[in-house]
Amino acid sequence: MLTLVEQLPEGSSYVAALAGGPQWRGWDTTRYLLADIFDAVQHNTVGAFVAAGAKNVKPPAPWPRPGLKQSASPEQGRSIREVMAEIKAQLGTT
Repeated sequence: MLTLVEQLPEGSSYVAALAGGPQWRGWDTTRYLLADIFDAVQHNTVGAFVAAGAKNVKPPAPWPRPGLKQSASPEQGRSIREVMAEIKAQLGTT
């Protein structure tokens, strides 16, 4: 019997119950990858607007996933210039 249970798909009710509840049902590798693709497309769209000169573009909220708290406002990442400035400061170059 245990052999059969171990072969259940990732999105099954049994696996969802083990993960923490019904909100996990249907969340298999494919669902996570689709949510990641959705988030990447949203960030790419924002990047295109910023590259075109748009001002005050808010970063998009990620697609909701079970087990993750949704923040009121997504965290703002650092720009390439900020990262490069930090690297140059650490290396002591200008």
